[in-house]
Amino acid sequence: METALEYLQGTKVAAESLFQVLDQYQNSWMRSFVDCVNSENITELRSHKEMLFSIDLSREVIAGSILQIAHAAIETYPPFNCEKAGIVVDIERTVNAYIKSGELKKLGKSSKLNGDRFSFPKKFCCGRLVADLPVGLIIYAGRNQYNHFGEVNRKLSPQNEAIFRHLNLSYPALPNGICFDLDSGRTEGRKRQFFSWSILCALGWVRQNELSGFDVYLKDLRSILCE
Repeated sequence: METALEYLQGTKVAAESLFQVLDQYQNSWMRSFVDCVNSENITELRSHKEMLFSIDLSREVIAGSILQIAHAAIETYPPFNCEKAGIVVDIERTVNAYIKSGELKKLGKSSKLNGDRFSFPKKFCCGRLVADLPVGLIIYAGRNQYNHFGEVNRKLSPQNEAIFRHLNLSYPALPNGICFDLDSGRTEGRKRQFFSWSILCALGWVRQNELSGFDVYLKDLRSILCE
């Protein structure tokens, strides 16, 4: 594939199919959640919660696959009109001030910067703003968290963590099933694995009445890559 438009056309069937399956899993998730609420005894509740967990994991994997397609598009065909501005510049300036002053402990997990300059990848500073962040950076963080979860001795980079922290602060009250807190998610001893579905919700890449998540996804990528 030689152009971004050809990439979008070449991946259209796969992406649209993933969004259709995602809609099905979302409907199943809602039914399973209602079953949990209406459980009449502990045995039913346990069974319904196991089903809910299974559906939730499947939904996260599908959402992560969508993010992978979008990430590959920007990585392979970086737009020319990328610009760091607003909150992106503010976060970089704040983190680098901590690094320069030697107060890395104030950065929490980002202390592994070890004196390196903190900078977001410019090629992903593209697209409309969501919670004051460019869509491209949200795709970047969501895809990386999904792709690299579980790798031995590997943690998210400070750049990815900063994006999740900003989203977590920007959305203090979230509906069930959506979360941006990387330290959250212990339920019955299970540590939360993926945040792909939450990222898609932030992007608006989920069905909203007659508007499908695929429609918004395609509009965003065309705007980023082809305009």
